[in-house]
Amino acid sequence: MGKTIRERFHDIMHYKGAGSGGLIWQLEGISDAARLKWEQDGEIPTGANIGSYLPFDSGRVTLGFGQMPPNPLFDETILEQNGDIITGIDTYGNTRVWDRTKTTTPVSYTYIDGPITTRADFKAFAKRFDPTDTSRVPKHWDDSYFAALNKRETPVSLETALGPGRGAKNYYSFGFDSYMDILAEDEAFVEEVLEFWLYFLMKFLDNFIDKVDIDYFILMEDGMAYKTSVLISPEQFKRLNGKYMKKLAAYLNKKGIDILCYYTSGNIEPYIPVLLDAGFNALAPMEVAAGMDAYAMRQKYGKDLRMMGNISDRALARGIKAVDEEIMPKLTKMWEEGGYIPAPDDMIMPDTSLKTLQHLIQRVKAI
Repeated sequence: MGKTIRERFHDIMHYKGAGSGGLIWQLEGISDAARLKWEQDGEIPTGANIGSYLPFDSGRVTLGFGQMPPNPLFDETILEQNGDIITGIDTYGNTRVWDRTKTTTPVSYTYIDGPITTRADFKAFAKRFDPTDTSRVPKHWDDSYFAALNKRETPVSLETALGPGRGAKNYYSFGFDSYMDILAEDEAFVEEVLEFWLYFLMKFLDNFIDKVDIDYFILMEDGMAYKTSVLISPEQFKRLNGKYMKKLAAYLNKKGIDILCYYTSGNIEPYIPVLLDAGFNALAPMEVAAGMDAYAMRQKYGKDLRMMGNISDRALARGIKAVDEEIMPKLTKMWEEGGYIPAPDDMIMPDTSLKTLQHLIQRVKAI
């Protein structure tokens, strides 16, 4: 009997035996727009189970917190409407702009402000986040559910952000402009906010973390990097985020979780030494278009750094030839040592054909 996906995951991430054993994941998912195009092109029947056509090794379970909503929620408010373009406040207190006609993925919106500008704002905001409030724990997360997870043959991940909503996506609820201004003028304020979110997160995890076997942890920090570099200097990142990530890593390690993944698009390389020093030893999704190269990272950082992703969505859009000539040679190099699980580095869009993805999966599973 062969090893389970869960066992293979640990073999890969702990360098026990060479190669990935043909393991391939999807991290960002299939967009509704891609699925619709495949249905319209007759590649899949309408409403079909996409997993039966694309057998990624994606049976893992993610324990997420619903992006840590405030309790009580903010009232949704429309501030301005120009045709289908709406500016309003969401249930997290963020001000954003969106197109109401975009109801299927990929859905885009732009944050333009957050609920925190002053310490008084934050004091009021923090009252909506009580880590002992067990109503935040989904009702089905009971002992029987955790017992079932512990018996699964696929990995279980714990995923959250350092702050509500998408954490860094709206700059820890400051909004971009306020965040950058406060970093320059009152860095200690940002430090106080991150300290609170760390406290909140660890106290909340205490409600259930000892009941379930977690295979790896994901810290969602999308927004901290761009195509060519990072949002703030590595030095400032170390003083702020690195400080609290190190405390979080120590907490998680004591709970038996030793694979800690930092998740953001963009070119995150300037932060890698800080992340490794803080105890975060994995990266995803490693966006190729932003210059992230798994093989080059392995040469530079060795086996201290694990990686997931790094299959270019743009190469996939170019078709089967690109899979064979651009993607597979790089993956083959990485499999020789382990510590890497291939996956597309972004959500699959309509410009990628179903046949190309099927070819990629077949090639990987044949290794």
